Amino acid sequence: MKISRHIHYVQNPDSCHRYELKFDPAIEVESTMGKVDPFYTDVDFHIDGNSNKVKKTANVINKNMILHITEVINPGEVISIELQSGLRLDKMRKGDEHGLQIYTTKNSLMYYITSGKQGAIEITSKVVDDTDNFFSKLKANLTDTELRDYFVKRTLADSKVVSDANEKIPEVMNITRAAEYLDVSVSWLEKKGGSGEIPRTRHKKYRKIDLDNWMNTK
Repeated sequence: MKISRHIHYVQNPDSCHRYELKFDPAIEVESTMGKVDPFYTDVDFHIDGNSNKVKKTANVINKNMILHITEVINPGEVISIELQSGLRLDKMRKGDEHGLQIYTTKNSLMYYITSGKQGAIEITSKVVDDTDNFFSKLKANLTDTELRDYFVKRTLADSKVVSDANEKIPEVMNITRAAEYLDVSVSWLEKKGGSGEIPRTRHKKYRKIDLDNWMNTK
């Protein structure tokens, strides 16, 4: 993807810094998986009072652990949010036209929101403990795009994955229903089930308890 401006928020326990990078012409950023370092790792921001790239700003996470960011940006520009270790975002609202991707740094999760045609972005999300181990699972499976997409869907407020949890789920499922439950493709689940990574019965059925255990512990 091409980026002309990138705004990056780093939220620490006691402070928040806002980094801004501008690229003219826009630069091509590799969006393939398999990396943990951001594309701007080698940029020296010089965090000091004279820097026009880095600003210490009001915390974007309030005392109730609600994140709120509003930025006026152009289509295709990117906002990224880096959380401290052990936290993740949940029930995010960002507008359907804006894209969301989740990456990992060496120690924490990072969220990329790419602006759609409307430009301006308002992001609201809960900040919760990463009890489902999004970070460790993503870092251990950097090239697993379906797992990454699954966590993106889990993060969104209107996620079908979340709404499905409120439905009556059968205790034993065929591969089609199990794939729907995990929100992955049938071919991906067939591969994981065939290798034994995700348990299945000798009749190639999937038990809900095994799927839940796999999601929680990998």
